[in-house]
Amino acid sequence: IQRHSSKFHLGVFELHTTVCRVAPITLTSVAEASWQVMRGAVSVKHLDQEAKRLEDVDANTSYVTGWRNHPMGKYQRRVLCKRYYNNSGADATRCVMVCRSLEQDELYPYDAASEATNEVSWLVLEAEPCGGTRVKYFQRIRPSTWKVEGPPSDYWVDTLSKHSKMIGNAIHDFIDQYGRAQLQAAV
Repeated sequence: IQRHSSKFHLGVFELHTTVCRVAPITLTSVAEASWQVMRGAVSVKHLDQEAKRLEDVDANTSYVTGWRNHPMGKYQRRVLCKRYYNNSGADATRCVMVCRSLEQDELYPYDAASEATNEVSWLVLEAEPCGGTRVKYFQRIRPSTWKVEGPPSDYWVDTLSKHSKMIGNAIHDFIDQYGRAQLQAAV
């Protein structure tokens, strides 16, 4: 399942992305690949965002800044990402990652001349008995402004859905390639 929807309620536009799938690779590989993407540690082909990891607070917490290139424009991002495991190392059967925008930052302030996004996302990874990993993902993005008068037209809804799906496919491809590389390295 990969679903994209948009809402325009009381003058505020939101784009929601929901994904649920089983990746045919281990929890460890999916978790590491996902963490690298979320915190901007790797470049992913066809991913329309620039991420720069400003600081790793610890092994499971990163502060990321950058830009999201979007059909509606280019938006600044300031996101804190946190990763949790139910058990350590190879005993882990569940991993949860949460990312949330920071609305203000005294050390790295937003450029007042540019738009920003307010983002929240979570990713739940669960080991499957078959050796694969169930991936559940939700993201909500609210641009600081919607540059089109009124609610989004069918054209915009379709454009934004296609863009979101393209990003999801780019991340799926990266995770699958990462998992295959991990399997080859283990041989």
